[in-house]
Amino acid sequence: MRPELQAWANKVIGQPETFSLGSISRLWAQRYAVAVDDLDPLYFDADHARAQGHPGLMAPPNYIATLRGEPVAGPPEAELLTDGMAPAARPPLDSLMGMGGGQKLTFHRPAYCGEVIEGRRTVTDVREKEGRSGPLVIIEDEILYSTEAGEPVLTLRNTLLCRWIDGDQP
Repeated sequence: MRPELQAWANKVIGQPETFSLGSISRLWAQRYAVAVDDLDPLYFDADHARAQGHPGLMAPPNYIATLRGEPVAGPPEAELLTDGMAPAARPPLDSLMGMGGGQKLTFHRPAYCGEVIEGRRTVTDVREKEGRSGPLVIIEDEILYSTEAGEPVLTLRNTLLCRWIDGDQP
């Protein structure tokens, strides 16, 4: 592994980073449901949700997984990296280009509109392997989303794949 990548990995692996999503917005959860064409009345009709045993409107299950940090507008386009990622989304090395490598979601219980959700992200592994077109960096992280009281809602395991783009072999 290149020294600069190893130094970053040594700094971040196993070091949890916490953030708050704040209160789950009914409007944004419903907009997400419409965008993914999931019009379950549990997301739109509070009386229906309560009749089904829920305390109120549910957020669509995958909605929480789309929220990977504090709710902010994000960086201006001019600050995005060459692969379109925000600088905080991958190691701060100019010679890497990232792409999604898959996710695994474990649902513990529904999230509800108005509920405050907190996240705890931990990078769990950084490794290299030989790909078809050269070395591939694999970064795995886990985000545990919980209520303010610490009740788990969702665990997201994410894989980020990065390729070296400078042509040098590690």
